[in-house]
Amino acid sequence: MWAQVISDDCKIGIKAAEHLLNCGYSNLGFVHWYRSVNECSRRKAFEETVRRAGANFFILDMHNLEKELAEVPKPIGLMGADDS
Repeated sequence: MWAQVISDDCKIGIKAAEHLLNCGYSNLGFVHWYRSVNECSRRKAFEETVRRAGANFFILDMHNLEKELAEVPKPIGLMGADDS
């Protein structure tokens, strides 16, 4: 039997939101790419953590990012769906 490493997508979203909130951001966005199961879990946990903290949450589409970034308040802390 081989060892297996599985990421905790909810914890990733929570930790990313906590980090950005601790950096002082009150506007936080999640940049989605293709809406995989992992991405949805990360976004949901990120969004819930941001909203519980009373900060503003935005979803941005990677395919339209330049336009959408022009329309959100700044400064904004961003989390990408993954590191690709």
